Amino acid sequence: LAQSAAEPTPRHYRTAACDSLALGPGPEISHIIRDYLVWPGRHSTRYSFFADAACSLPLFTFQLSGASQDRGPGPQAGTRAVDVGFDRVLVTADSLQGLAMVGGCLPRGWEVGVQRDVTAAGCLFLKPKQACGRDHDILAVTETAMTPGFRTNNMCAPEGRPTRLQSAPAVRVQW
Repeated sequence: LAQSAAEPTPRHYRTAACDSLALGPGPEISHIIRDYLVWPGRHSTRYSFFADAACSLPLFTFQLSGASQDRGPGPQAGTRAVDVGFDRVLVTADSLQGLAMVGGCLPRGWEVGVQRDVTAAGCLFLKPKQACGRDHDILAVTETAMTPGFRTNNMCAPEGRPTRLQSAPAVRVQW
């Protein structure tokens, strides 16, 4: 989650511990650490997946970035409806087990620790950009935490926007 010196400091949120997250269709991966950098009108999000509930056995990491747009009040009190764009989707296999999981996303060239661009192809539960260039989500944001919506099966469509929040917020990290 890199930042250049010329841009404003983003808000940084990170899950406080290893989290279980329902991802909709795809492999049954639920152990995750989520990192979010949020600027006005854009984001950089990193999802690190693990093979165990302690998040000590890394599998792979997705990094997504793009524009974001506030669409107004969300379906729950205190939430906002947001559209989160995916201009770029990168994946890194963080172990041989993770490599076996993401290695089929692109035809060749996978190595553990090497980041690959899967924006056009998609990977696992993430669809290609042309099929799904954004998620329709909800967020609850306070000075100390950000909680995204509970994933649905089709957040690519406005009617797939979540109606409830995830149980574990990401807490604000001070720079």
